[in-house]
Amino acid sequence: MTRYRVTFSGMTMLAVAVSAALDANAQKAGSTSTARMLNSSGGVMQSCSNYTLTIDPNGSLDVSCLGPTPAPTPAPTPTPTQAGTEKGVVQFVPPTNFPVNRQVSTPSVNVPLQVTRVAQTVGGIPTLGVASANVIVMSGPCAPLGVMIPVTFPNGVQTVTLPANTITGSGSGACGIALSGGDTDPNQKSKFTSAFPNITVVPDPTPGPTPAPTPAPTAPPSGQCVNAAGVTVDVPGNIVMQPMFIGGSGNYVFDSSNYLNNGSATNPPSPGATGPMNTIQVFELPKTWRDGSPVRLAQPVFGDYVLVNNGASFEVAFSKCKGDFSYYKTPQASVTFPGGTQTFTPCGIVYGPNFSMAWGLQGDFLTCQVSATETWYMNWRVVPGTCPTGTGHTCGNVFSVPFN
Repeated sequence: MTRYRVTFSGMTMLAVAVSAALDANAQKAGSTSTARMLNSSGGVMQSCSNYTLTIDPNGSLDVSCLGPTPAPTPAPTPTPTQAGTEKGVVQFVPPTNFPVNRQVSTPSVNVPLQVTRVAQTVGGIPTLGVASANVIVMSGPCAPLGVMIPVTFPNGVQTVTLPANTITGSGSGACGIALSGGDTDPNQKSKFTSAFPNITVVPDPTPGPTPAPTPAPTAPPSGQCVNAAGVTVDVPGNIVMQPMFIGGSGNYVFDSSNYLNNGSATNPPSPGATGPMNTIQVFELPKTWRDGSPVRLAQPVFGDYVLVNNGASFEVAFSKCKGDFSYYKTPQASVTFPGGTQTFTPCGIVYGPNFSMAWGLQGDFLTCQVSATETWYMNWRVVPGTCPTGTGHTCGNVFSVPFN
């Protein structure tokens, strides 16, 4: 039997004993129902069944429990926190989620391959510490073949998805993928060593026809050239390319295909011809002086030469085309003073043997205008019939291009 003693006022006693039958002296009552002891908030502090109430002369109330007393409600067991110490075992998740003959495209295999792990649990909660494994391509047209691809599980992470294009492939066919090393599940490892989940690599779709590109301007046929006037001219077959030396060096130009201009004053080249050879000597116009500064204006000065016949006339012309003696006669290359009638052709001349010319980025009636971004040439030839024959010599000039 359990007894509780509480001091009450009369009103409180009546509230407690209202359902009990008092004895003749109004000192004791009993009941087979349940007695409950409440706190000031109305909460149940204690209860019992089959009780008696006794009021002492000093005003105390005794509650005697004749039946069994319920055990106190135990405090709830706290939920265990994740320990983060067990690695668990790593496996494909689930193996059936990686179907045979999965369609992927080349050149990159973009398969969301997932790897999971199974860990021990505490109170139903997985204890997932840091773990690792390796994915390896074992066979088929996938790459990187035979290379361990590490997979790391951070603390608390259960599933890892490999980044797109971790596994690539080309061609077609099944690729065997396995888990290996680290915390791999030995059963899974054994399973996928003999029966891999497969990737089937299929070719990319056949692209549609490529639209024809916008045609570029038609280039002239080989052996032809479009000059600055827009006229297509033939490149003669008798041209001889020569280097030009500027900034004061001497240059040699002969009607001969058997020499090379060397710009040497002390060791000039031999013409190498016993008579005129009907050649066109072509010099590419330099864009820079010897100090590297750009050529904005240059003035070649021509004169006769003792090792060749004198008295011949020469035609010299500037053009974008090799061997072109027609451009300097076009309206585009001609200059007429405003209000005047005389037309100048600064891009070409017939003279000899002593004369001068000029080319530059700005043109005038004495200077042939050329482009800084295009290649231009100086074409030189003997006017046909003006070089004597039977003398054992050909004809030619010496010229220099002083620095401006």
